[in-house]
Amino acid sequence: MQNAQPGQNVSILFYVEGRPYAVNGSVQSVQPLSLATNDPNAKELAESRRAMLMARNGNEFSKAEAQVRAVEENGAWTIVASEFGWEQVDRRRYDRFEVKLPVSVRAVVENEDGAEVRYLQAITEDISLGGAWLKSDTKLESGLLVEFQVELNGASVRALSVVRWADTAEKTGFGVEFMEFLGSSRQSLHQFLTARAA
Repeated sequence: MQNAQPGQNVSILFYVEGRPYAVNGSVQSVQPLSLATNDPNAKELAESRRAMLMARNGNEFSKAEAQVRAVEENGAWTIVASEFGWEQVDRRRYDRFEVKLPVSVRAVVENEDGAEVRYLQAITEDISLGGAWLKSDTKLESGLLVEFQVELNGASVRALSVVRWADTAEKTGFGVEFMEFLGSSRQSLHQFLTARAA
């Protein structure tokens, strides 16, 4: 993906003091990238904050790192950001390891009454630096943003993720792509997987 296009929906993923946020907006212009949104979470954004942009095209997801340049409120929010190279997300490019780990998942599910935060427990079937397959009786829709959390060797690994796959003929549960890691979470996961590969 070269750039987000005007009218395209883009999510902005970021953490504030360890708490994950996702703001959904629509691209108004591309040079510079300007997004319009009514999402109240936009008030948590601040100039110079680093964030991850995520765009969906059918079943494909692309992401780009970004730096927030301006946040303005005029009835709705306008967010201006510098973007740093869109790339397609594909967890298959990473080595996957079959390992069973208990994980916590927090999902924000939209319904008629607004947004509902749903907490669920799952077990990994496999995991990589790009994502994981989670076995769970709870069904989550493809495209849903969730927070993934697992404890590895005393370190908490947290990542904002997107549900990419649902039940298949071979597996029950859902697959997530890791989009944005909190703090040193990516390094902790990398160390864990490196030790498993040894």
